[in-house]
Amino acid sequence: MIYANANTERFAELIFNSKQQDENDYYNFANTLNVYNSDSERTGTQAINRLSTLNQVYILTSGNTASASEMIINGLAPYMPVKLIGTTTYGKNVGSITLYDSPSSDYLNQSTANSSHLNALQPIVFQIYNKNGDSDYADGFIPNLAEIKESDYWNVTLPFGDENEAILKTALDDIRGISGRSTVTKQGDFKLLKTPLTGNKFENEMYIKSDFISR
Repeated sequence: MIYANANTERFAELIFNSKQQDENDYYNFANTLNVYNSDSERTGTQAINRLSTLNQVYILTSGNTASASEMIINGLAPYMPVKLIGTTTYGKNVGSITLYDSPSSDYLNQSTANSSHLNALQPIVFQIYNKNGDSDYADGFIPNLAEIKESDYWNVTLPFGDENEAILKTALDDIRGISGRSTVTKQGDFKLLKTPLTGNKFENEMYIKSDFISR
Protein backbone atom coordinates (compact mmCIF):
# COMPACT_ATOMS: atom_id res chain seq x y z
CA MET A 1 0.00 0.00 0.00
CA ILE A 2 2.77 2.45 0.92
CA TYR A 3 5.09 1.65 -1.96
CA ALA A 4 2.98 2.25 -5.06
CA ASN A 5 5.51 0.99 -7.61
CA ALA A 6 5.74 -2.43 -6.02
CA ASN A 7 4.56 -5.46 -7.91
CA THR A 8 6.57 -8.53 -7.12
CA GLU A 9 9.57 -6.79 -5.59
CA ARG A 10 11.06 -8.19 -2.40
CA PHE A 11 9.87 -6.71 0.90
CA ALA A 12 11.48 -9.05 3.43
CA GLU A 13 13.36 -12.32 3.71
CA LEU A 14 13.16 -14.74 6.64
CA ILE A 15 16.48 -16.57 6.98
CA PHE A 16 16.80 -19.65 9.22
CA ASN A 17 20.04 -21.14 10.50
CA SER A 18 22.30 -23.44 8.49
CA LYS A 19 20.39 -26.56 9.60
CA GLN A 20 17.03 -25.28 8.37
CA GLN A 21 17.83 -23.51 5.12
CA ASP A 22 14.88 -25.19 3.40
CA GLU A 23 12.61 -23.17 5.70
CA ASN A 24 13.86 -19.83 4.37
CA ASP A 25 10.99 -17.72 3.13
CA TYR A 26 10.31 -14.30 1.66
CA TYR A 27 7.56 -11.73 1.30
CA ASN A 28 7.10 -9.66 -1.82
CA PHE A 29 4.96 -6.56 -2.04
CA ALA A 30 1.53 -8.00 -2.80
CA ASN A 31 -1.34 -6.73 -4.90
CA THR A 32 -4.02 -8.43 -2.81
CA LEU A 33 -4.60 -9.46 0.79
CA ASN A 34 -6.63 -12.36 2.09
CA VAL A 35 -9.84 -11.47 3.94
CA TYR A 36 -10.90 -13.36 7.07
CA ASN A 37 -14.12 -13.50 9.05
CA SER A 38 -14.45 -13.38 12.84
CA ASP A 39 -13.75 -17.12 13.02
CA SER A 40 -10.39 -16.65 11.24
CA GLU A 41 -11.75 -18.36 8.14
CA ARG A 42 -10.49 -17.08 4.79
CA THR A 43 -13.42 -15.66 2.84
CA GLY A 44 -11.71 -14.15 -0.19
CA THR A 45 -9.23 -11.52 -1.29
CA GLN A 46 -9.19 -7.76 -1.51
CA ALA A 47 -7.12 -5.52 -3.75
CA ILE A 48 -4.62 -3.22 -2.05
CA ASN A 49 -5.19 0.48 -2.68
CA ARG A 50 -1.70 1.74 -3.44
CA LEU A 51 -0.76 5.33 -2.62
CA SER A 52 0.64 6.38 -5.98
CA THR A 53 1.82 9.85 -4.92
CA LEU A 54 3.68 8.79 -1.77
CA ASN A 55 7.45 9.14 -2.16
CA GLN A 56 8.53 9.04 1.49
CA VAL A 57 7.12 7.90 4.82
CA TYR A 58 7.26 9.25 8.37
CA ILE A 59 7.22 6.85 11.31
CA LEU A 60 6.74 8.03 14.90
CA THR A 61 8.75 5.76 17.16
CA SER A 62 9.25 4.76 20.78
CA GLY A 63 10.99 1.99 22.68
CA ASN A 64 7.87 -0.11 22.09
CA THR A 65 8.16 0.12 18.30
CA ALA A 66 9.14 -3.50 17.75
CA SER A 67 9.18 -6.53 15.52
CA ALA A 68 6.66 -6.17 12.66
CA SER A 69 6.80 -2.37 12.96
CA GLU A 70 10.58 -2.47 12.59
CA MET A 71 10.18 -4.91 9.72
CA ILE A 72 8.19 -2.22 7.89
CA ILE A 73 10.93 0.36 8.49
CA ASN A 74 13.62 -2.01 7.25
CA GLY A 75 11.57 -3.34 4.35
CA LEU A 76 10.72 0.09 2.95
CA ALA A 77 14.23 1.55 3.36
CA PRO A 78 15.56 0.30 -0.03
CA TYR A 79 12.64 1.90 -1.85
CA MET A 80 12.04 5.32 -0.30
CA PRO A 81 13.23 7.70 2.44
CA VAL A 82 11.96 6.54 5.84
CA LYS A 83 12.01 9.40 8.35
CA LEU A 84 11.97 8.42 12.03
CA ILE A 85 10.90 10.74 14.84
CA GLY A 86 10.80 9.92 18.54
CA THR A 87 13.09 7.56 20.42
CA THR A 88 15.16 4.52 19.45
CA THR A 89 13.01 1.52 18.59
CA TYR A 90 13.02 -1.79 20.47
CA GLY A 91 15.43 -3.70 18.23
CA LYS A 92 13.85 -7.01 17.26
CA ASN A 93 15.04 -8.32 13.91
CA VAL A 94 14.10 -11.95 14.56
CA GLY A 95 10.98 -14.09 14.69
CA SER A 96 9.77 -17.21 16.42
CA ILE A 97 7.45 -20.19 16.15
CA THR A 98 5.43 -22.07 18.77
CA LEU A 99 6.42 -25.66 19.54
CA TYR A 100 4.03 -28.04 21.34
CA ASP A 101 4.52 -31.50 22.81
CA SER A 102 3.17 -33.07 19.62
CA PRO A 103 5.99 -35.15 18.05
CA SER A 104 3.62 -36.70 15.50
CA SER A 105 3.27 -33.29 13.82
CA ASP A 106 6.87 -32.10 14.07
CA TYR A 107 5.86 -30.31 17.28
CA LEU A 108 3.85 -27.68 15.41
CA ASN A 109 0.24 -28.87 15.77
CA GLN A 110 -1.45 -27.82 18.99
CA SER A 111 -4.47 -30.07 18.39
CA THR A 112 -2.31 -33.21 18.69
CA ALA A 113 -0.28 -32.01 21.67
CA ASN A 114 -0.07 -33.96 24.91
CA SER A 115 -3.10 -32.74 26.86
CA SER A 116 -1.27 -32.99 30.18
CA HIS A 117 1.37 -30.50 29.04
CA LEU A 118 0.02 -26.96 29.27
CA ASN A 119 3.20 -25.13 28.29
CA ALA A 120 4.84 -24.61 24.93
CA LEU A 121 8.19 -23.36 23.65
CA GLN A 122 8.68 -20.14 21.69
CA PRO A 123 12.18 -20.34 20.17
CA ILE A 124 13.72 -17.65 17.99
CA VAL A 125 14.21 -19.40 14.65
CA PHE A 126 14.79 -16.82 11.90
CA GLN A 127 16.25 -13.39 11.22
CA ILE A 128 14.58 -10.75 9.04
CA TYR A 129 16.38 -9.05 6.12
CA ASN A 130 15.30 -6.53 3.52
CA LYS A 131 15.88 -6.49 -0.25
CA ASN A 132 19.48 -5.30 0.22
CA GLY A 133 20.29 -7.96 2.80
CA ASP A 134 20.20 -5.47 5.68
CA SER A 135 19.22 -6.65 9.15
CA ASP A 136 21.40 -4.47 11.35
CA TYR A 137 18.85 -3.18 13.85
CA ALA A 138 19.20 -5.47 16.85
CA ASP A 139 19.88 -2.34 18.90
CA GLY A 140 16.90 -0.54 17.38
CA PHE A 141 16.50 2.16 14.76
CA ILE A 142 17.79 5.55 15.91
CA PRO A 143 15.56 8.49 14.86
CA ASN A 144 17.10 10.12 11.79
CA LEU A 145 14.94 13.25 11.68
CA ALA A 146 14.52 14.17 15.34
CA GLU A 147 15.02 12.44 18.67
CA ILE A 148 12.32 13.48 21.13
CA LYS A 149 12.31 11.72 24.48
CA GLU A 150 9.29 11.32 26.73
CA SER A 151 11.18 13.07 29.50
CA ASP A 152 11.28 16.19 27.29
CA TYR A 153 7.53 16.67 27.35
CA TRP A 154 6.17 14.49 30.14
CA ASN A 155 3.89 17.18 31.58
CA VAL A 156 2.56 18.53 28.27
CA THR A 157 1.07 15.35 26.83
CA LEU A 158 -1.74 16.18 24.40
CA PRO A 159 -4.63 14.07 23.05
CA PHE A 160 -3.91 11.55 20.33
CA GLY A 161 -3.88 13.27 16.95
CA ASP A 162 -3.43 16.79 18.33
CA GLU A 163 -1.22 18.58 15.80
CA ASN A 164 0.67 20.35 18.59
CA GLU A 165 1.82 17.08 20.14
CA ALA A 166 5.63 17.23 20.05
CA ILE A 167 6.42 14.21 17.90
CA LEU A 168 3.50 14.59 15.49
CA LYS A 169 4.19 18.32 15.12
CA THR A 170 7.79 17.59 14.12
CA ALA A 171 6.56 15.32 11.33
CA LEU A 172 3.93 17.79 10.12
CA ASP A 173 6.41 20.67 10.18
CA ASP A 174 8.84 18.71 8.03
CA ILE A 175 6.08 17.79 5.59
CA ARG A 176 5.07 21.45 5.35
CA GLY A 177 8.66 22.56 4.83
CA ILE A 178 8.96 24.34 8.17
CA SER A 179 12.62 24.19 9.11
CA GLY A 180 13.87 23.39 12.57
CA ARG A 181 12.64 20.96 15.15
CA SER A 182 9.47 21.58 17.15
CA THR A 183 10.14 23.44 20.35
CA VAL A 184 9.76 21.24 23.40
CA THR A 185 10.20 22.86 26.78
CA LYS A 186 12.33 20.62 28.95
CA GLN A 187 11.36 20.29 32.57
CA GLY A 188 14.72 20.09 34.29
CA ASP A 189 16.38 17.04 35.76
CA PHE A 190 13.24 15.14 36.66
CA LYS A 191 13.08 11.38 36.36
CA LEU A 192 10.13 10.01 34.43
CA LEU A 193 8.45 7.28 36.46
CA LYS A 194 6.28 4.64 34.86
CA THR A 195 3.84 2.16 36.33
CA PRO A 196 4.11 -1.12 34.43
CA LEU A 197 0.92 -2.75 33.19
CA THR A 198 0.47 -6.45 32.68
CA GLY A 199 0.48 -7.10 28.95
CA ASN A 200 0.31 -10.15 26.75
CA LYS A 201 3.05 -12.64 27.45
CA PHE A 202 4.58 -12.26 23.99
CA GLU A 203 3.60 -8.65 23.36
CA ASN A 204 6.76 -7.88 21.36
CA GLU A 205 6.74 -11.09 19.35
CA MET A 206 5.91 -11.36 15.66
CA TYR A 207 3.84 -14.20 14.26
CA ILE A 208 3.32 -14.57 10.53
CA LYS A 209 0.18 -16.31 9.33
CA SER A 210 1.38 -18.31 6.36
CA ASP A 211 -1.56 -17.52 4.07
CA PHE A 212 -2.13 -13.91 5.13
CA ILE A 213 -0.59 -12.51 1.95
CA SER A 214 -1.66 -13.68 -1.49
CA ARG A 215 1.44 -13.99 -3.63
